[in-house]
Amino acid sequence: MNASSRTRVASTWALVVASALVVALIAIGVNSMRGASATAEGVLVIPPDGRSSAQANSSGSVQQAATYAAALRGSTVLIRRAAEKTGDTVVALQEAVSIYSVRNAGAVSVVVSGATRARAERRARALSAVLKDPSALGSLGATLEGLSPITNSNTLTARATSRGTYRASLVYLVSTAQGSQDPAVANRLAASYAGLIVADTASLTPAARSIGISISTLRDDLRIFNDPNTSLLRIRVTRPRYAEARTAVTALMEGLVAPKPVSPVIAPRSLALVRAPDETSPSRGGSWLSSGIIGAVVGAGLGAMLVAVRRRSQMP
Repeated sequence: MNASSRTRVASTWALVVASALVVALIAIGVNSMRGASATAEGVLVIPPDGRSSAQANSSGSVQQAATYAAALRGSTVLIRRAAEKTGDTVVALQEAVSIYSVRNAGAVSVVVSGATRARAERRARALSAVLKDPSALGSLGATLEGLSPITNSNTLTARATSRGTYRASLVYLVSTAQGSQDPAVANRLAASYAGLIVADTASLTPAARSIGISISTLRDDLRIFNDPNTSLLRIRVTRPRYAEARTAVTALMEGLVAPKPVSPVIAPRSLALVRAPDETSPSRGGSWLSSGIIGAVVGAGLGAMLVAVRRRSQMP
């Protein structure tokens, strides 16, 4: 390779690298200009009224199963307690577990996967042990009335899947209590509360005061929604700092579940806590890094295109 060729190759690489760096820096700058924000979430539920012995109710059980499955899916406490028993990380176990309501059956299914049969079975038994002890689930455990296992975890056997992994299943029957609130009514009440709370100044006042902002600002930062076909309420607040978001959600939830709620639009004991906001902010690392990587790839491609165009223009 002569000096002219080496110079041409060097200039080509210089253009590609320069384009990659410029676009990467632009991408990182745009990402940082968006402004950092963090969202905290808490979950409430319309609890059953009854405390008497359970009696099957097919229609009510099906709807209650959807609520229980949604509550368990979002429970970091359930996964953390089970991970302590299996030695898994919380993230690894979370990825291995699927929880859903069995269609038209009034039951909740917990499906656990593992690289080996022994690991899948160990994980399933750990989850079963946690679910047998409602006190281990804190506020969530108090809402899981009428959840009865119909799978014997002692004789549980994981089955091989087509992907080369193993899967074990736990099934829980959901029954409603005599005299308890109709789950359909609870679902409608949850949907109603989702709209009422946002519009109700009395409900929002403690949360706004807790972080020193106006009611109107809180409304802009607040999202309350009801999971379809469940009696769950999800409350989310987005603020520049996670500590602010968490404080606001906590204050709002405490006012709603108090024996005497802060607002007359909320009936006493009509809401119960399922999950409080996490103490620390969910990991948000890597957003600027991913923007930079994508920008570098796009920039390198742009540089290669410029090189190709320049070469064509120089052809005789």
